[in-house]
Amino acid sequence: MLAIDALDQVVAEPSELSELMAREPWRKTGTARRLHDTLLAARPEQRATLLVDQDHPKVHALYRSWGWTTLGDLRPRLPGAPLFHAMLLGLPQASGLPRHTREAPASRTSPS
Repeated sequence: MLAIDALDQVVAEPSELSELMAREPWRKTGTARRLHDTLLAARPEQRATLLVDQDHPKVHALYRSWGWTTLGDLRPRLPGAPLFHAMLLGLPQASGLPRHTREAPASRTSPS
């Protein structure tokens, strides 16, 4: 299980994607992907993070197909909280490289 503190070390100042979904008439039309790409395209951050409930393996697979990397499992510190897959995506403005070619940093160091 990935501790929240460990996630903080991996993703310093990420952009966070939350609650993206397409309603039934727009599913399987590419609309969700276009929304996803448009929302993240102009972000100044180097990385984006999201959590996917492990009860939704199709959603997890969809994000993986869009270039997201699974970092590990995370359970928020709330009573009865579900277990999530913590995911990371490098953003295009960060380096000019395609998303899938960038990787998360190994650790974050503090200035001396």
